[in-house]
Amino acid sequence: MLQQRKRDAPTRPNLRGWLLPDALLALSLVTLTLVFTQQALQVTSRVERQRQHRLERARYHRDQRLERWLAS
Repeated sequence: MLQQRKRDAPTRPNLRGWLLPDALLALSLVTLTLVFTQQALQVTSRVERQRQHRLERARYHRDQRLERWLAS
């Protein structure tokens, strides 16, 4: 992808900074980082919601058992 510039080509301008392939590579790395971060946050959020739901369900069943025990 990267090609070395020829030193004996006087008609070529002096290129400085980022070349297009370098910029595209950097942009793709940033994009991948953002996508992976977003996916990790979504998974973490989903796992936390599941944990919270299980906890609420366990508390509800415990309360139901306690009510039945007190009623008997």
